[in-house]
Amino acid sequence: MCTLDPSGTLLAPIPEGIAPFLRGNAFATARRVRWRAPSWWGDRLTLLERLVAGQRVVHLGFADHIGVIAEKRARGSWVHDRLRVSAERCVGIDLDADAVEHCRSLGIPDIYCRNILIDGMPGELQGTEWDVVVMGELIEHLPDPVGFLGQLRSQLPGVLLLVTAPNAWSAPVMLSALRGSEVVNTDHQAWYTPFTLAKQLVRSGYSPIGWTSCVGFPLARRRLFARSVARCFPLFRNGVVMAAVPQ
Repeated sequence: MCTLDPSGTLLAPIPEGIAPFLRGNAFATARRVRWRAPSWWGDRLTLLERLVAGQRVVHLGFADHIGVIAEKRARGSWVHDRLRVSAERCVGIDLDADAVEHCRSLGIPDIYCRNILIDGMPGELQGTEWDVVVMGELIEHLPDPVGFLGQLRSQLPGVLLLVTAPNAWSAPVMLSALRGSEVVNTDHQAWYTPFTLAKQLVRSGYSPIGWTSCVGFPLARRRLFARSVARCFPLFRNGVVMAAVPQ
């Protein structure tokens, strides 16, 4: 059972039989993979809160775009705030010096501007035992995710990894495609599906141990159609979430 999900209700097992394909030991041009979602489903922030509850967390890319931090904090949707409340301890690390300085001016503790892949963990954090690294909506911004994750594994050996990424099959993406358009964050380098996300993790030296899909924000009860689609068709939800352990 996944240590991030002791109840067994938040993450589902990785489908059986795909390990050889993830490792590159087998090949198929049209392999059908059935991704069965767990019983609980909901929005990404609530899911992350539940998964890291009581854990010692390193939150990579914590700051978000500097222009949206105040707005997200005001409505309670800034990820780092939510993780700090739920985790036993949560440190934030980000490369964006301006965003980190802005967050410091807001009085947010335990945050660092640092490239841990080059410089390692900050000196005052070295020797601390961590439970999980959270990379929320970060991997799709990386030009070399396999290289990044491989170095991360060497810097934080033995620490679990929790990754979220926008879902290439989400209902909004599919509807836009039907209209002949693409709606995209222009800083993104790639779209991910459950299989391709798992493939990147395996290539980086991690073993996926659980997955789920989530909506981007709580769906109002009155939005019956959207809730029905999200409940009945997990692969149409906005995000993919995957937990992995270093090999």
